[in-house]
Amino acid sequence: MGEAKRKEEQFRAYKSCVYCGAQCRPTMDHVPPKGIFPPPRPTIMITVPACQKCNEDAAQIDEAFKAAIAIQIDPKRNSASYLLSKAGLSTLHNNRRLFRELFSETSDVLTVNECGNFQKATTFLWPEKYHDAVISRITKGLYFHETRTSLFDLDCDVTVRFHGRNAGEIPELARTMNMRSVGMQQFAYSFGVAAEDKRRSLWLYEFYETHYASAETFPRGEPLDNDDEEPIPRQK
Repeated sequence: MGEAKRKEEQFRAYKSCVYCGAQCRPTMDHVPPKGIFPPPRPTIMITVPACQKCNEDAAQIDEAFKAAIAIQIDPKRNSASYLLSKAGLSTLHNNRRLFRELFSETSDVLTVNECGNFQKATTFLWPEKYHDAVISRITKGLYFHETRTSLFDLDCDVTVRFHGRNAGEIPELARTMNMRSVGMQQFAYSFGVAAEDKRRSLWLYEFYETHYASAETFPRGEPLDNDDEEPIPRQK
């Protein structure tokens, strides 16, 4: 089935919000946020049914998420990275509150570039609350996109992990799962849903070959062991 036909069928058949479960005449919410794809945008993008409130409430955190990703990437990597970096700087220039929030605490550090040479970099306060909220929403949207089932209807929780530039084994693990991408090296995701319990799934995300995150879904209220997780670091 073509993507256009899939979207038409999806919105005709589903009459509630995939995020909050509200009965509504759904709007189209882009997953991941449209803002991380500066024009010219990919010809094929993922959308899911969302109520107007959930769609509108996401706008502010989407802007913060876009800016945080844009600060991390190397604008010289490719044209898409350059355009996102430029868009992120524009957002920070126009949104002084967000600029002050991200750069309220900064410091200069030495990092090693891809050539093995030391270079100066500036750290900023990583916006955990924005990042985790967007990754959680992406997971809920993509779960519906891939399974035609809402995590809200399954009564599931989502936990998010931030990996930043230190992806570790994520790329290798992703190759053993279902892999998808949107745009040219702009966004890629891999996922697996447990056959014995559809409420349990694992999602791996890559943004601009620079930023990595993962998410797990599980039955709501089930205790999750987070003892091994490290605090969210501050990233360039």
